[in-house]
Amino acid sequence: MERQNHHLTQQELAKRIGITQGQLAKIENGQQNANLNLLQRAMSVFGEPYVVKPIMIR
Repeated sequence: MERQNHHLTQQELAKRIGITQGQLAKIENGQQNANLNLLQRAMSVFGEPYVVKPIMIR
């Protein structure tokens, strides 16, 4: 898990991205989905670029 690779607790990451520890736990357990804005904030914490690539739907 990326959070653990960066030695962050759920509480620490949740605070950095502006959500509660409970919300983060639900996201990590698959009980809640993260929105695009939240994913972007999390990726910035990890120093990773977040790129959205458009897809063509026919």
